[in-house]
Amino acid sequence: MTTNEAIAFLTAHQPMPPDDMGTQEEIDQWIESFNHAMQLEPPDPRFISLFLNSFPERIEIGAYQNVDSLLARYEADIVVPELISALDSSNPSIQGFAAQFSRHYPDPRLISPLLAALNSRFADSRAFAAMSLASQLGPLIDQALTEALRRERDPDVRESIEDTIAERLGIEP
Repeated sequence: MTTNEAIAFLTAHQPMPPDDMGTQEEIDQWIESFNHAMQLEPPDPRFISLFLNSFPERIEIGAYQNVDSLLARYEADIVVPELISALDSSNPSIQGFAAQFSRHYPDPRLISPLLAALNSRFADSRAFAAMSLASQLGPLIDQALTEALRRERDPDVRESIEDTIAERLGIEP
């Protein structure tokens, strides 16, 4: 696969079809595109947005989690704006993965989008936003986490928020 072929495939699959509706060929091409992007030296920044926006609404395969390792190949100044954009997505998988991957980027530009994701209608986004806020600095974060914990009803998300608060206070969860 060439870079142009990988980009063309990913551009046509924004996002990928849900795993239960897509074909094995599409999944194989996504994986091949990913492997190609991982081997490029230097890394091509066009792949950041393409992979962040390729997550289908329903995911059953684990390959998408590997995008985290692709993002690690780039400087934070290139990745953070793309994460901010993905955090604003209406696709639960795109927003959730962006919230999850944000944990590696302690950058003040992510605070506001992560606080917004803490109020998302998607439970995974809320849980991952809470986890990612643990690495951020700022006086509003502790208050936002406390307020989010007060209104959260999902037990898994509550646990994520409680763990984040404990981590920020230096307490063993």
